[in-house]
Amino acid sequence: MGSVKDLNKQVKELDARIQELEMQRELILGSIGFKQKNVPDAIEHFAKAVDYGYLGNYAFIGGLYGSGEEGVQVDLDKAKHYLQKFYDDYKLCRLEDVSPSNIVTAIYNLAATESYICIRDGVKHSAKVTNRMKRLFIELINIAEIAGDELEESAVDDVFRAGAVLYSGLFGAPNGEDVEFKADTENYKC
Repeated sequence: MGSVKDLNKQVKELDARIQELEMQRELILGSIGFKQKNVPDAIEHFAKAVDYGYLGNYAFIGGLYGSGEEGVQVDLDKAKHYLQKFYDDYKLCRLEDVSPSNIVTAIYNLAATESYICIRDGVKHSAKVTNRMKRLFIELINIAEIAGDELEESAVDDVFRAGAVLYSGLFGAPNGEDVEFKADTENYKC
């Protein structure tokens, strides 16, 4: 049978394989949900796959939780969780097969989601959040400059919106409330 140390090593290896299989299972179930046009169910499965360790392009999960499109229930906390996790995985170079467009859109959505959470929670003018928004928008603009013509049209739109926010000092939320911060009219001319 082996020593306790060897047996514990085998258990850890089995746990890692089980986690990999669970991740693959959730990816397959998510794909089935998409093919059956059951996006809310698909998103739940893809989210579980991420929780099991999936490192492909999963930023769309946070985007859909934030927007409520395709019948997905809006959940800003889940949106922020998956967008922040994607951002952290990006910063740690863990992601696989992710385009600059995916990264730009995810960063834009993360900044927007944080703004929406502040408005929801009545913390509209938090310097901490507005400074983070500015840093995220500047980062996505820098990524776009490096990517150049590789960006998809939707990511270019996100870059334009980020530049407009930095230039104007206003981020407009869907409910009509604005998050305000110091405009930068010198560096971000539209």
